Parts: sequence; structure tokens; C-alpha cells
Amino acid sequence: MRMVLPLALLLAGCSGQPTITPGKIVSNNPCVDAILAEVADPDQIGVVSAWSHDAASASAPTDWARQFPAIGAEAEAIITARPSLALIGAFGRTDALDKAGVRHMDFGVPAMERSHEQLRVAVDDDRVHRRT
Repeated sequence: MRMVLPLALLLAGCSGQPTITPGKIVSNNPCVDAILAEVADPDQIGVVSAWSHDAASASAPTDWARQFPAIGAEAEAIITARPSLALIGAFGRTDALDKAGVRHMDFGVPAMERSHEQLRVAVDDDRVHRRT
């Protein structure tokens, strides 16, 4: 029994996943990750969303994202990361973060009207570029 804990600690260190450093920005939203890649210094970022490690679901460059540990939407994982700021997507449980005293900003899904407008502008812009 005495060997179980040291063995578990040894194996935990072999994951190959970067270590979570407390006191940094934590994001559990792949769209926020994409913006972080452009506006934040890498030393400000502690954790990115698990989706950003998967090329099929990433919004940020996966090579950039994989230099950071990944996290899901679970409030417990975010609390354990001890962030200076948590950037939370639409599926985050902010009530638990509030109770734990974790400073956070919430990013929901944009209103459908706004998405339609963004797509319309993008499609119109594409049409203009095709004509030139």
C-alpha cells in the first residue's frame, strides 16, 4: 500500500502534457483561444480549451495551442488550475466559479442576428474579391 502513492505520483509526471501554472489566464473556449493567440503574451496563458488541441475542433492554430495544457468545461478543473482570470464559454458553470472566488469573464454564443450579419458581410466580401 505504501508504494501506491509514490507510484501514482511518478506516473502522473509522465503524461507529456505541459504542467498547469497557477496565476495565469485559463480559457475553456476554442474561439477565445483563437483571439488569445493573437492578443496575449504566451507567458500570460496557463491553459487553453481541450478543443484547441484537436485539429478537427480547433479555432486557434493547434501548434500554438499544444504548447499549453488543455482543459474542458468542468468548473472543478478550472478551479483547480487556480487562474488569475478564467475565460468561460457558453457551457461553463460560473456559479461554482463564483463560490470558489475565481475571477472570470463569460463569453456566450453570439445572437443569431449578429451571426447572420457577420456571414452576410463575409459572403459579400468574398463576392467582391472574386470579381477582382
